[in-house]
Amino acid sequence: MWLILGATVGAAALVDRIKKDEMYVALAPMVFDDFSVSLPKGWDSLDTANDPRVLTAVGDPNLGDEVHISRGRISGAGKVLERIPIGDATGNLRLVISPQDDGSTEVELIAARMMPSGPPLTITLITDLPPSSEALQPEIDLIKRIAASVKIRSSEDNPQA
Repeated sequence: MWLILGATVGAAALVDRIKKDEMYVALAPMVFDDFSVSLPKGWDSLDTANDPRVLTAVGDPNLGDEVHISRGRISGAGKVLERIPIGDATGNLRLVISPQDDGSTEVELIAARMMPSGPPLTITLITDLPPSSEALQPEIDLIKRIAASVKIRSSEDNPQA
């Protein structure tokens, strides 16, 4: 009996590990004038010409998730989930749920912080996953990893500043 219980627990741990490995997204650094941030590797670049505040955006070609990096006014919309590290400072992680005309739901996870100079930094992850905490956990983990990867560049790092 103990052997069966041990085998069942071991199998469950293995399945959990495999699921986590499948959801893991590798990140690659991207450098801007006064900061760098790591974004999902292998995601497609998206057109950001219609919003001058968006510095870059990438999208998952399989799931349709998007990550936008922008500088500008921080919206107070949504529910604050928690305070998280964003580079060398902390900021808010917010959840915004928007019903769409087609009956679906768009979910935005927004991590934002003030910058040492210039406009605030906002990292937005957009998904159409159900807004339950269990379904969103991989996206929450991803935006936390992206936010933690922010590095502020000093004027010595950026001679053009």
